[in-house]
Amino acid sequence: MTVQDRTKPLLEDFDRLAELPENADRLLEYVGGRVVEVVSNNLSSKIAGVILGEVYSFLRGKALGYLTGNVIFLT
Repeated sequence: MTVQDRTKPLLEDFDRLAELPENADRLLEYVGGRVVEVVSNNLSSKIAGVILGEVYSFLRGKALGYLTGNVIFLT
């Protein structure tokens, strides 16, 4: 007999929850088995863009790694 932990929603449950009309204006993500509302605004996006640009400028022309929007990969 298999015992399932139902304290965390399943991915299928998340899909149904995210598609509900009352969640149409919310940004939801499924992270580590939990539903998380993503909070973003123009200021945080601007700060992230500046940091991304500075790191990209530092890495450019060096054989240290490469950069994506999520992660810096060092070689």
